[in-house]
Amino acid sequence: TSNVIRNMRDSLLGYFTSILGGDRLSANFLLMHLMSQ
Repeated sequence: TSNVIRNMRDSLLGYFTSILGGDRLSANFLLMHLMSQ
């Protein structure tokens, strides 16, 4: 379901954001890049 995908996206976004030192914008770009592969 789309709800599961959204939850996964949110947790990945939080994960990338913490790796990138709180840079949520870069985390969003990284996530979009990975999902477009």
